[in-house]
Amino acid sequence: MIHTFTSCGKYMALDVGSGAVHALDEMAYDALRLYEQGTALEDIRAQLQGKYDAARSPS
Repeated sequence: MIHTFTSCGKYMALDVGSGAVHALDEMAYDALRLYEQGTALEDIRAQLQGKYDAARSPS
């Protein structure tokens, strides 16, 4: 399970299973938030496509 949150203006994710905390950029944060909600990967990409430049997206 992953839990996303913000702290001190930074985007963060907690991997509950391992206890690891990760700093994220805004795009990764938005993608993980949608994934947490059960959104399909194709739908995540479609929803974020208009918000972020395609050059930043992984291929």
